[in-house]
Amino acid sequence: MSSDRCSYDSSYGTCCNTCAGYDYTSIPDGYVQNGEACVDCNGQPKYKIKPNPCDGFLDCGSMGPDTGATTCLSGTTTKYDNCKPCQNKGTLTNCPSPYTCTYEECSGRYYKSGCKSGYDWNSSNQTCTAQCSSSYKYTCSGTGYAGGSGTACGGKYKSCKCSSGYFWGGSGCVKGNDCMKGSEIGYILYSDMTRSKNLISGKTPIGVVVCSYADGGGQAMALKSIGRYTWTTLVHGLSDIKIPYAGTGVDNASCKNTAAIMAAGDKNAYPAAWAAYEYKTTGTKVGDWCLPANSALISIANNMNAINIGFDLVGGSQISSGIFSSSKLDQYYVLALDFEHAYAGSDIFYWFPPDMGQYQVRPVIGFCKDGYEYDKNTDSCKVRSCKGYSQTLQSECVAYETCQSGNTKYYRCTACNPCSTLCGDECVKGYDNISKIGPYKTYTTCEYSGKTYYAATSCNGGYMEGIYFDSSRGYCYKGGGDNLPCGL
Repeated sequence: MSSDRCSYDSSYGTCCNTCAGYDYTSIPDGYVQNGEACVDCNGQPKYKIKPNPCDGFLDCGSMGPDTGATTCLSGTTTKYDNCKPCQNKGTLTNCPSPYTCTYEECSGRYYKSGCKSGYDWNSSNQTCTAQCSSSYKYTCSGTGYAGGSGTACGGKYKSCKCSSGYFWGGSGCVKGNDCMKGSEIGYILYSDMTRSKNLISGKTPIGVVVCSYADGGGQAMALKSIGRYTWTTLVHGLSDIKIPYAGTGVDNASCKNTAAIMAAGDKNAYPAAWAAYEYKTTGTKVGDWCLPANSALISIANNMNAINIGFDLVGGSQISSGIFSSSKLDQYYVLALDFEHAYAGSDIFYWFPPDMGQYQVRPVIGFCKDGYEYDKNTDSCKVRSCKGYSQTLQSECVAYETCQSGNTKYYRCTACNPCSTLCGDECVKGYDNISKIGPYKTYTTCEYSGKTYYAATSCNGGYMEGIYFDSSRGYCYKGGGDNLPCGL
């Protein structure tokens, strides 16, 4: 009988040594026997195992083995007798946002190795840069630019600051007046060309300011649409009109454009511009109003609430979509204010084939601050001419008209005191100082309001002595020439 089996006895059974926990019949690479082996009932030795400790060998981790290093497999990990020196790339105790980092075991610290989604990794200087949206598209450099507005992304900006004499037109710095730089947008324009924020009783409103320049001038829009018109009835009707293309920029030249359109054809050919030109109100005449350029319409879109409040105050019609401009997009299209059909790249403009339908015509009129007048050739304000006025006013004058040119006030006499006579725009035959009547021989006097006025009736000398008498003006003077009678 073998030692594996016992002779029959009621207190004994068959062999039951299953070697539980001894899972291996052989020892795989990278492992060593863990304790004594167990032999099962079939005589098969079984083992418990553990990773080979590989004494004297190292887990090199991210450093990697040195060149020519000997290997030892510990479990599934390959260890080496020599590792590369620690690079000490890790300097961070934690990984800052928006970076991704790698942990360096030898230094026990992190180093930057990439960026999170939405950022671009620059490996040379190890920085993350936010990926820019399509709205960052302007370098803001060149003529008319004064740098970027707001923060930059990738060296580009959403909009730019402009130099003096230029303004931001939505897609670039444009030369001219900025319709939104002044302080009177939404103000009421009256027939005497004055403006106010609130309605003034007794005055006649004719428009609401939609374009306000920093110099005090601007353009006001008619209280209501004057009807729907076709821009042109001609196929390819834009080719003969000498107007620069506005593109997606800004065009201030409402009246200059209108004149150019009218020069290209009559009202049958260009109904919209002619309708604006022929519009008139109390205090204005035919030719004062123009078809608005797209700058006025851009201002409307940006200041809709203030402008509509102004129209409400005077009983006008609020701005509605579908208003023609006098601006050309290019050789094929004109620009129209149309919120429902605005094309990509614009929130407000419809690029309208000019011969394809009708839109509203809502004219604008230019205005300026006191001392200036609106020049429709340039759509800007210039110093008012006060020809026929004088900077001084005679003391004999009791009624007069004024004219302001820039900051200087001028006068024109319209009535003299009872001792004097109005000759043209001057008071004669009654001067408040006797020295004004020249080298007189005889004179007459007149009393008015406690003061004596003088007029010469003959002179002390004659033309042989170079003395002349002007009977129509009541004074004597030296020198040649004739003074004409009043009215001649």
